[in-house]
Order: sequence, then structure tokens, then C-alpha cells
Amino acid sequence: MFTFRQSVFCLILLLTNAVTAQAFWFTVPKKKDAVHSFGAYSKKTLNPDKINLLVWNIYKGKKKDWEEDFLDLSKNSDLLILQEGLTNKKMMSTFEKVENKSFYMGTSFIYKKNKYKTGVITGSTVRPTRVYAKKSKNVEWLGLTPKMLLFTEYPIKLKKEKLLAVNIHAINLVPWYLLARQIKQAGKKIKNHKGPVVFAGDFNTWNKKKMKFMKKYLTSIGMSEVIFPNGEERMKFKLTNKALDHVWVKGLNYEDAYVWSQLEGSDHKAMTLTLKVK
Repeated sequence: MFTFRQSVFCLILLLTNAVTAQAFWFTVPKKKDAVHSFGAYSKKTLNPDKINLLVWNIYKGKKKDWEEDFLDLSKNSDLLILQEGLTNKKMMSTFEKVENKSFYMGTSFIYKKNKYKTGVITGSTVRPTRVYAKKSKNVEWLGLTPKMLLFTEYPIKLKKEKLLAVNIHAINLVPWYLLARQIKQAGKKIKNHKGPVVFAGDFNTWNKKKMKFMKKYLTSIGMSEVIFPNGEERMKFKLTNKALDHVWVKGLNYEDAYVWSQLEGSDHKAMTLTLKVK
């Protein structure tokens, strides 16, 4: 016999299960249709001594300065880890202006009204050797939408190992243990990867429990958090003053970590840094 607390917990899991959350206004693509690509890569391998990384929740390109800011930041980027991508005409025309980079989108859901896809996008000057996506097992309570993890693996010059890039837009508006569930989805792949790893994006760590779990768990699997000297400039949840966007690395050194607080192309602030394989 279930206790009241156990019954409530089971109800929460049922209501927030991604399989049962086919809401009226969106559809979730099947696994085989969750990833699509666009653009053209220019290099065969990443330079192990210098990988310029851009991490940014681009807010579906809603801000008027987004295109200009994005094109400027993407010029010198070897790897781009983006959240809140959208396949509308405005955003796709902007991506077409980016030269010598291929992009892969992990679609979390598709708007029924206009058929636009939204999700996370990872881009690089190098063609990935492997791309796969993982949908969150639960959905957000507001909107009932799932969130996406996107995994891309890249060859590194003169190295047998490959760089694994993990792009996260974390499930939001749920208890900490449901966020933990999604982060552990990524952690399972990270632990099995033999090579350097960068795990970055919008973790939606807006309270103490979510922040504490992220730090404790990712540290336990050998990841190190990138410290931004001006990290206080990152987007924060106003009520708790907790940063949402993070970069974690394994088997990599980094330098020149910077938050572009002066740019207004999104509600989140873009983050850049340079990675070097150990």
C-alpha cells in the first residue's frame, strides 16, 4: 500500500513523463528524427592546443541584436554549444551566413502551428564522427515540454582519442531530483567516454539544491567547473541569485574564460573560452 507521500511522488512522475506529455500545441519527434544537420565544415580535425569555444542560450533569436552578436562571436569559434535554437526563417538565414561550420540540432519538440523545431544546437569547424541525442525522461510542469541533451564527438589532430561535447538545456520548473535525473543521463555517457569532455549549456540551476547536486555529481565523475573571472555577469535567477549557465571540462585545460555581459543579443550572456587538450 502506497503512503500519501509515495502516491504524490508517483503522480508527479506520471504527469512529468516525456512519453505521456504529448500536449496539444507541440509534438515530440521520434528518436530517429530528433537530430538534423545544416552547414558545411571546413577542417578534418580539431587543434588540440587551441579550441575556441562559444556557449550561449540564444533565446530563439528574439532580440534585435542577436544576429549581429552571433555572427561576430562565431567567426573565431571552433566549437559552438547553443541552446534555444529555432528553425524559423530568421534564425536559419543567420546560420546560413556562418562560413565553414557544420551544425547539428537536437530537437526537443516541434510547434504544431508552424512546424518550427526547437532545441539545442552544436556547431564546429570539424565534422563530428558521432552525433546522438537524449531527451529528458521527464517534462517541465509548465508547458509539459521535454528538454534535450546533444552529444557530438570530434577527431583531434595527432590524437587517438576524440573530444566529446555535451550540450544541455536542462529541464526547468521541476524539483531538483528531476534535474538530477537528466544530468545523470549525460553523466553515464561521460563516464564511458575515453577522451576529453566538455559539458556545457543552460543547466537551469536556479536554487541551492540544483546547484549543489550539479557540483557534487559532476565533480564525482572527474569533471572540473570552468571559473569565469567575471562569472557574476552570467544570467541569474533573480529570486535566488543563482547562475544558470555553466561549462564543465575533463581532460582539458582552459584560458581566457569570459562572459560577454555587454552584448544584448539574448536574455542570457554568451560565454567564450579557449580549450587545450591535456
